[in-house]
Amino acid sequence: MRNPLASIIYSRKVSAVITIAVLCWFAGFPFYSPRLEAERLSFVSDTLSTSVPSFPSNHFVSFKTSTGVGAGQSIKISLPSFDLGAIDYTDVDLSDDGVDLDLSDSASGSTWGVSVNGTDITITSDLGTIGANSTTTIKLGKNAVYGTTGTHQITNPVLVGSYIVSIGGTQVDSAETRVTILSPVLVTAGVNTLFNFTVSGVSEGLSVNGDAVLTGSTTSSELLPFGLLTPGNPVVLAQDLTVTTNAKHGFAVTVTAAAPITASNGSQIRTFVDGADTSTPVVWSPPSADSNNSLTFGHQGITSDDADEGGAEFSGTKYAGNFVGTPRAVFSHTGSANGTTQNKGKARVGFKVEISPLQPSGSDYEQDLWYTATPTF
Repeated sequence: MRNPLASIIYSRKVSAVITIAVLCWFAGFPFYSPRLEAERLSFVSDTLSTSVPSFPSNHFVSFKTSTGVGAGQSIKISLPSFDLGAIDYTDVDLSDDGVDLDLSDSASGSTWGVSVNGTDITITSDLGTIGANSTTTIKLGKNAVYGTTGTHQITNPVLVGSYIVSIGGTQVDSAETRVTILSPVLVTAGVNTLFNFTVSGVSEGLSVNGDAVLTGSTTSSELLPFGLLTPGNPVVLAQDLTVTTNAKHGFAVTVTAAAPITASNGSQIRTFVDGADTSTPVVWSPPSADSNNSLTFGHQGITSDDADEGGAEFSGTKYAGNFVGTPRAVFSHTGSANGTTQNKGKARVGFKVEISPLQPSGSDYEQDLWYTATPTF
């Protein structure tokens, strides 16, 4: 026969446990409850091809995932305040540790599906996966060239400022980074850390990256005055760049020109060498001046004295020409920068122009260019 007294004692014990749990909850004491916490993505960045307000831009998103992306899971990139316009899967590239993955408008087998909803771009897996500790890169815009070349771009916000970009989805890992929208030349960003980028003028008669041709006139943060060019006499102008940041993985600075140096009559001073948009820097050479080819009448190149990542290939006083319509890396570092130490927080960028006697006359040659500085967290 069951002891009634034992039943009463057991009931009181259960009641006491429940009462203690409730009191702990309301009193704010820790009480064990199992839960699943997401991991943070690392090495997160979003590099824009231009930071000018209201301009269409490409995005290059990169991050490292510690958990990976499983079959049936998704990666969602949220871009509040940006206008995605007509962006679709043809304007997106996805790669896993440098290997491009197939994309379509819906997921099937190893092909990932891309959908756009408002300011969100979601890339969903069917059977495809991304392994743990992989580096994932996502190109958005005309820089997406795997399979079908992208034709649409994402329009920047109207107002100057710092904007959050969120990376999440149904994958376990997630994170946020920021991009800066600003007018050409001066860049400031607030990303819950220190990041300041400045451009300063350089005086006449100074050297740029060891070039024997010294700077021909004094520049400012907003003006590169080449003056009256004469055939066979190359002119070099320069600007000093500084970055102060405590971003763990440093920064990168690019320069982009909207178009070649152009006169009101349509004449242009083309890019080094002879309009070829040379991407691998080479030693300077004069324009070849072929009377049957206007590309050879005059050209403009860019150099940098940064010995770190972005500018290392300019060593030996070499020049490149691929900065018209395309961001050209000229300065970078992989850690904190104090804004004064050469190659880490300071670099000098040089612009060189030389014309031949065949270059059409004109007193109103002009060009717009801007710098983009991107922190990497």
